[in-house]
Amino acid sequence: MVANLTLSGKNDDLHGSRVGHYLFTSRLHEGGMGYIYSGVHVHLNRHVAIKTARRDVPNQQFLQKRLIYEARYLAAVDHVNVVTVHDMGVSPDGMAYVIMELLDGTSLDKIIDRGGPLRVPVALQVVREIARGLAAFHEREIVCADVKPDNVMVVSGPLVGRGLTKRSWVKLIDLGAARTIRSLTAIHDNEPTMGTSWYMSPEAVLGQDLDERADIYSLAVLLYETLVGRVPFLAHEDEEIFRMHLWETPPRLSEVCPQIPAGSPLDELV
Repeated sequence: MVANLTLSGKNDDLHGSRVGHYLFTSRLHEGGMGYIYSGVHVHLNRHVAIKTARRDVPNQQFLQKRLIYEARYLAAVDHVNVVTVHDMGVSPDGMAYVIMELLDGTSLDKIIDRGGPLRVPVALQVVREIARGLAAFHEREIVCADVKPDNVMVVSGPLVGRGLTKRSWVKLIDLGAARTIRSLTAIHDNEPTMGTSWYMSPEAVLGQDLDERADIYSLAVLLYETLVGRVPFLAHEDEEIFRMHLWETPPRLSEVCPQIPAGSPLDELV
């Protein structure tokens, strides 16, 4: 789908603009790779989320390409713990965009920032849901490569002040760094290292080929953070965090989380 698009403000502020049948209504989030807006289908009155790649950075062509691949990876999986993609396209002036379901919830990183560590049963339920979503990608030979609380939306349950009226608590919402497992396709040749240093697996740090084990490593870091309130490796520079992932053993969960008995199954799991 393509249509005329006119920017209505500076810094890619698309409020009030239209692409295809979709009207941009407000900006919800700004990230390093792109923006997420709320929008509406002007004929069906369906409210959606619209994701666009940043166009105010030197590597904008790379980000546009990544967004298109992200949409294809998300669309390849139909799962309750993965955000649903409705449509994608490129506007006449070259802006890639993805139309997704509009979620009502709070990102996991904000929940931890505001409330601190989660109770053990709640943390396990959230991470169990994330693992199910990841498993759906791994079955399609897709590795997410950037599993972190920022990319998890909590949409039901007591963490967001509503009852368990839905089966799923959380949804994976961002696959900006995703790739096919053991992929040799051209899009991954000479790519910069992608991911967030706190959650990167050793093979990601080294720039090696990734498979589902990289996501499992990152999920363990995420579980540690939900129970402790911070990640296991902290430093001022990414290079130091990379070194810690490669060479240091993180503190055992039971050493930093009094509610976890030493040698318990959860202590051993993490």
